[in-house]
Amino acid sequence: MPSQVRGGRIEFFISKSGMDIDNFGPETAAVLIDQGGVLQDVPDIYRIDYRKVLGELSGWEKKILLLEKGVEESKKNEVLPRFSSL
Repeated sequence: MPSQVRGGRIEFFISKSGMDIDNFGPETAAVLIDQGGVLQDVPDIYRIDYRKVLGELSGWEKKILLLEKGVEESKKNEVLPRFSSL
C-alpha cells in the first residue's frame, strides 16, 4: 500500500473523527512510519512497543508515556458509532 494512502488511513484513525487517540497526532504517526516502518497500518498502533521504538529518540520520554496512555484509553472507545458513516 502506498505510504500516502497508509498515512491517510492512520491519520484518520487517530484523529478526533476516528478513535480520538490522545497525544497521537500526524507528526507522531510520521515519525513511526519513517522510523523503520514500524507503523505500517492501523493495527500496528496497538502492537508497537513505543518504549523500544521511540526510546532512542532524545526528548521523547514524556511523549512515550502519553502515547501509551492514549492508545490504552482508545481501546475503551466505541468503534461502531464512529465508523458507521463509512
